[in-house]
Amino acid sequence: MLFKVRAFKSPSIDCPERLYSLKVLERLNEQALPLRDEMNDEFIFCEAVREAQGVRIAPERQLSSGSVRYRMKVGGEIIGYSMPMRPYNLRDGSAKGLNESRTYPILHYSGLILT
Repeated sequence: MLFKVRAFKSPSIDCPERLYSLKVLERLNEQALPLRDEMNDEFIFCEAVREAQGVRIAPERQLSSGSVRYRMKVGGEIIGYSMPMRPYNLRDGSAKGLNESRTYPILHYSGLILT
């Protein structure tokens, strides 16, 4: 979804395949991929709003967590997964520990970090 809305500051990162060509910075164990500043006030998972002319995507309105859970569940059923799909939510304490860890890839608010 980040590619669809062209969210990355670097114009060369325009498709998922380009991520494979990025190198993790030596001795830093991560490569920051900052998002465009305009993305700070928009949601990636946003609502669709019915209007007189039809339906429009409203990036200023956040999709509820219930809607995301439902869509993931239905998507998993369509794909044929035997177990229901659901989002993985981190509590503040767990997320802080994960962010401080260099072991796992993380997603920062200001951009994607590859580790």
